[in-house]
Amino acid sequence: MIDEDDKLTGVIDADDIRGIITEINVTDLIIARDVAKPATTITSRESLLAALNKLDQGIPALIVVDEKDDRQIIGTLSRSDVSAAYNARVRSGG
Repeated sequence: MIDEDDKLTGVIDADDIRGIITEINVTDLIIARDVAKPATTITSRESLLAALNKLDQGIPALIVVDEKDDRQIIGTLSRSDVSAAYNARVRSGG
């Protein structure tokens, strides 16, 4: 979620949404802020180890932000993304 000042304020997890939309008439009462969680970020310059340490806190994915402007979102990074990058590096001999 981005606020009126373009500041990253939180994220909404798809699993949380699934649980809510199955409840009758609740979707008319819920707004994004009600289900948002604080965003955990990482920059593209941080190591995979730093990413894993953050992901080990039970966070499903990290928000990747620009190192010079933490309001500029580059993408997301999940545990499977980190594993794929690691495996590719190992296979390439790097």
